[in-house]
Amino acid sequence: WRLLERDECSLYFLEKLVSKKRVYPLDGGPLPETRDFKKQRLFVDMDGTLAVFKPVDTMETLYEQGYFSGLEPHMNVIDGVKEYMSLHPDTEVFILSSVLSDSQYALKEKNEWLDKYIPEIDSAHRLFPPCGGNKTEYIPGGLRKSDVLLDDYSVNLHEWEPPAKGIKVMNGINGTKGSWKGDKIDFNMSSRSFAKKLACITEGREYIPDPLEMYTYKGETVAGELFSQQPLTFDNLTYEDKFDIVIETE
Repeated sequence: WRLLERDECSLYFLEKLVSKKRVYPLDGGPLPETRDFKKQRLFVDMDGTLAVFKPVDTMETLYEQGYFSGLEPHMNVIDGVKEYMSLHPDTEVFILSSVLSDSQYALKEKNEWLDKYIPEIDSAHRLFPPCGGNKTEYIPGGLRKSDVLLDDYSVNLHEWEPPAKGIKVMNGINGTKGSWKGDKIDFNMSSRSFAKKLACITEGREYIPDPLEMYTYKGETVAGELFSQQPLTFDNLTYEDKFDIVIETE
């Protein structure tokens, strides 16, 4: 037990085996303390990520009643986040969206919008820092290295990573300056592939695209570029899949 290499995958197997009472620490003590047992956390931006960014001519438009409640949804992103949540119920998912603190409509309308499109994330998991603020300063318990931010705005992502992990949602109008060199996800991906890529990035695994991946382009579903077939190897599997294989073949 004490001589086992303490990498992430080994620790996952040990935790599972102990929790299922298949093995026990030789000294009867607790699990190794080298791993952070706190929940994985995902923080999701709203404007430009879950919702379509709507340009305005003047700042006053942002203060008008109905601006935020009338934003169109990025349904592929919303459904992708929902699918990720259903496949990873142990991950704690938050909304992290900046709000105009001096607007009488913004906060109320954002909550109404979220209630309509993604009620799976309840009010207790919705964080609304003031516009212009550093999002990392409004994280419950402080920012952890394992925290993941899904956002369309590079400034937020650069403030987040390092020490944590940022993922940029490419929404069709951003990315013109190319300042973000980290992980990216396209909003046109199918919800299934979006959830799969989100999981791969969060877990530090390589994402292998489906060669017949379907994208939404100008309201139509079309086949994306065909990728070379890559064999599924043990290294490409999630920790959960690896554990199931080990248990089935023990």
